[in-house]
Amino acid sequence: MLAKVILLLADVTAIVCLSRCLLQWAQLPFEHPLAQFCCQTTNWLVRPLRKAAPPLGRWDFACVLACILVYYLAFTLVLIIALPGGLGVKAMAANLFFTLLSLFKA
Repeated sequence: MLAKVILLLADVTAIVCLSRCLLQWAQLPFEHPLAQFCCQTTNWLVRPLRKAAPPLGRWDFACVLACILVYYLAFTLVLIIALPGGLGVKAMAANLFFTLLSLFKA
């Protein structure tokens, strides 16, 4: 049950981050309520990542990087809860695979 809640929160956060990226790509004015909601709810996550992934043209790669980070941390946390014995290299690679699948799903 806890794993499903963690993955649900990761899905919500990732969808809002991807929405922010698409709204910036479509050049929606920031006065629009949807754009304000997306920016206010994801600023805590996207702003620090802008230093690592600056915007490239109209695409904001910090939002995509935030999605990848959220999903990877969520899958790692679920793995720690499910397998308290420890994390192996194969488990971390599987987490990366599930992260990419979930990113495409979102």
